[in-house]
Amino acid sequence: MTLAPLPTGSTTQPNCHIGLSSWRTGWTPAKRDWCCRHAQLACLDVATHLAPASATQAKPVTHPVTTRPVTTLATTTDPYDCGAGLKNWIAGWSERKKTWCCAHKRMGCTITTTVQTTTTYDCNSDYTPAYSMLLSRWTPGKRTWCCEHERRGCAPPPTTTDTTSLRPTTTAMTTTATFDCMVAFFNWKRQWGPDKKAWCCKHEKRGCQGS
Repeated sequence: MTLAPLPTGSTTQPNCHIGLSSWRTGWTPAKRDWCCRHAQLACLDVATHLAPASATQAKPVTHPVTTRPVTTLATTTDPYDCGAGLKNWIAGWSERKKTWCCAHKRMGCTITTTVQTTTTYDCNSDYTPAYSMLLSRWTPGKRTWCCEHERRGCAPPPTTTDTTSLRPTTTAMTTTATFDCMVAFFNWKRQWGPDKKAWCCKHEKRGCQGS
């Protein structure tokens, strides 16, 4: 930009403070240039006014910009939020959510409890002291249980038959097993009676004390 010269023949320096509030419309171009250059007032562009007239305008330097690819990490989300509704998971969760959360988060698992029950019998029902009749009334399990717990329905004791002749004399003894030593053998110390323990230990080597 070339500064405008002062009016020809004028040697008076302009007063840059007079009319400063309206310099854009009230000053001449020569006064604006002079006041900007010498008093740094009323400058449209200070750098342009103060630069030498012969200075060439610098050209902007363009630097190539290299952009790098932005890598976005892929994130995976669980198909179920196992923390949501955990207090009421039994009634509130679907079967698929229960299965997934149990397998992956150990949450919402169903615990199966097995209860072992022991069968008991009424040893007064259909009881008769005649053992031969009990064979048709009671099952083998009931006879064994009632004999061990209430001493009812037990098989009769062994019978002895003596056969005597003048010559020679022969005594024949027939023994019948009275106890089934396999029944309740897993807990024989508590469920067997003294007679059964003694008999099974003597004849079948089961239920012996100290074994």
